[in-house]
Amino acid sequence: MIRGLFRLLFSLVGFALVVLVLTAIWMVYDGSTDVGQRADFALVPGHEDVETGAPGPLVKARLDRAIELYRADQVSHLLISGGGKLEGYDEASMMVRYLEEHGIPSSAITGYVEDTAITDWGADTQKVARHWARFLKENRPDSVMLVTQYYQMTRWKLALKLAGVTQIEQAHVGQFDKADLLGIGHEVIAFYGYLGTSYFLPEAKELSEKAKVEGEKAKETIDKKLDSLSK
Repeated sequence: MIRGLFRLLFSLVGFALVVLVLTAIWMVYDGSTDVGQRADFALVPGHEDVETGAPGPLVKARLDRAIELYRADQVSHLLISGGGKLEGYDEASMMVRYLEEHGIPSSAITGYVEDTAITDWGADTQKVARHWARFLKENRPDSVMLVTQYYQMTRWKLALKLAGVTQIEQAHVGQFDKADLLGIGHEVIAFYGYLGTSYFLPEAKELSEKAKVEGEKAKETIDKKLDSLSK
């Protein structure tokens, strides 16, 4: 009996590891495959990656890619996001300044300063995605192009789609490197976390609310019967 349980446990763990590895491979492939030729807006997210008074390496790489796209006339405007308080700096302002210093006119840049510093990738990604979705709904561009590291592309697309942005082109940053394995692992976990909170938890919450209502109705019915019996 105990051996059977251990075998089942090991089988489940092994299956989960295979699923995670296959997901990681798929995310690397998906994120490394550019989609689309031109878009009205390039979406460039910030990150907890700040050096003294300047964007850190990850954000700088995204901005350089966005600049490349703008110069090639593949995007018309840049929509960025950045933390409001990162190491005492305003990341969004640093991103805007970096773009302007590299020849991007301020009229082509729209910045979004997050309310707080980036402390949770998942939560902040969803927050930025919802903000971008509202902005895009108001401005109604014909197309948007997501610009971020290849291993983050899949999760960002999922967050945008859940926020209502369905037509997304993509221009990836970087190529697969062993140094990215930790980041890829984080993205896989965060991806399934998104699926859980977006598809399973809302349903569970709804079922819980229904059960609570039904329980209150049953209690009310029992109380009425008890009252009638006591009379």
